[in-house]
Amino acid sequence: RFRVRPVDRAGNVGAWVTGPKFELTRFQESSGRITYSGSWRTATSTSFWGGAARRSSAAGAKASITFSGRSAAWVSAVGPNRGKAAVYVNGNRVATIDLYAKTTATRRVVWAANWSTSASRRITIKVLGTAGRPRVDIDAIITSN
Repeated sequence: RFRVRPVDRAGNVGAWVTGPKFELTRFQESSGRITYSGSWRTATSTSFWGGAARRSSAAGAKASITFSGRSAAWVSAVGPNRGKAAVYVNGNRVATIDLYAKTTATRRVVWAANWSTSASRRITIKVLGTAGRPRVDIDAIITSN
């Protein structure tokens, strides 16, 4: 839960408002809840959450998870050799994520979505095979109820 209250530029203070209770669930790359198709390998490093991530450079390789909730986020690495991936929700393409960055950084939320109601959803991440920098990592998927 969280609480907030507004304060305007004149110093007027509003009432505290408490947000709804929520719970986050983290699914590591090795979770049986995440299904992989195509060519994926395990990459190990203390920089990854839990010490490992799944990686693929194969265009068309997919990672999917089905969950029931209001929010989802994909945690990955970004860097000069990272490419692009398409994100699908229930089979509909909702985003293209470019993981390129000048320097490598891990444990980054690279995509997130929120919905007004809790429902069963399937998130799929599809490697696009970007020329010269095709690598896409799955470090974790985070969901909330």
